[in-house]
Amino acid sequence: MEQRLKEHVSVAECLRWYLVISLLLLGSGSAFATDSSSFGGEWVSRTVEGAGAINDNPQCAMISWTDRKIKLEPISGNPTRFRGEWDRGFTGLWMAVNETCRVPGETKFSDSHLAVVDWTLSGIYDPKTGKMRVVGKYTSCVGASCPQLQSVQNDFTTDLMLVGGDLVDVDPSEKPEDHRHFILASSEAQLSEAPIRALGVSLGLVDSENYDRLYDCFDTAFKRNVSKEDMKKGSKTFRANFGPVLSRAPMYTIVAHYSGSSRSQGEYAILINNVYFKQNRGGLEYTIMTKEAGDWKISFDYVRVYPNPTDTR
Repeated sequence: MEQRLKEHVSVAECLRWYLVISLLLLGSGSAFATDSSSFGGEWVSRTVEGAGAINDNPQCAMISWTDRKIKLEPISGNPTRFRGEWDRGFTGLWMAVNETCRVPGETKFSDSHLAVVDWTLSGIYDPKTGKMRVVGKYTSCVGASCPQLQSVQNDFTTDLMLVGGDLVDVDPSEKPEDHRHFILASSEAQLSEAPIRALGVSLGLVDSENYDRLYDCFDTAFKRNVSKEDMKKGSKTFRANFGPVLSRAPMYTIVAHYSGSSRSQGEYAILINNVYFKQNRGGLEYTIMTKEAGDWKISFDYVRVYPNPTDTR
């Protein structure tokens, strides 16, 4: 009796595993059966290129980022064929404005550096692999920084795939860890809420001169280069020169999943605020934030104060 019971359990176990394996096999066969319409829409991927002095000149500080945007739409009557656009844009803004500032290759000053490279896309979706093979035909580059982007001004072919809600450029010539992820443009507003809230807490500490707690709001890389005492000293000097902030209004916020120093994914944000100080001076407040160990931290902060209109020197 005991032996027959064991045999019954063994058969039942085998049947259970047979069903599990069958479902897995069925699932694997349909894993790539993505609804091709899911590729449609506008997708974005941003890289925070960095911020700081150009050519080691503290009077020539720039903040910059790169935008990549993909727009795809199915061709009517053929759900496996798509058309669209691929844009790659570069934005560089001088934070400390000095008309002697130059980026490599420039002959005159420009307060911003912009360029947008455009391609038209044609794509064919393969339901067997779940990938879309796209061909990009270079069309144009517009902007002062086009000479710095000449290396990408050509046609290309790559594969796109949907992974966990992201559109991924699974370029077969690159390592899987280097494949770039894109998110739906419609999700950006929600993603920006957390860094905005975190920066609000940090700026509240700035405005209340609570510099000891403020130092905890900076990331590890910042703390390696700037001590708490140096941060407090700089903050107090700035407050003495311009007074407290009377008003602050958001001007621009972007979220990014890449930094210029790494191909690995992360979470970053650039936030630019208009500020007005008690000394009747306005300015712009530039901040780069990084998500570190689950918390948003400041990795870079810079305030550009506009020249005093009554100063005729």
